[in-house]
Amino acid sequence: MHVASGVEYQATTTQVCGLYPFVVGAGAPSIGAPIGRHQLSGEVVCLDLLTWLRAAW
Repeated sequence: MHVASGVEYQATTTQVCGLYPFVVGAGAPSIGAPIGRHQLSGEVVCLDLLTWLRAAW
C-alpha cells in the first residue's frame, strides 16, 4: 500500500497562522535540567527543584 505525501508549504509565522490557525508555542517554559520527554507531545520536560520548593512556601 502506498500513501502519497502531503503538500508542504513554507511561510512566515504571521502568514502561517492564517493558513493553519492551531500553531502555538510550547506549553511550559524549559527551566532547569532536562529529565525526559512528555509522553503525548514529545516536548522536553525540565526540572528545577528549587523553583518548585520556593513556590510551595
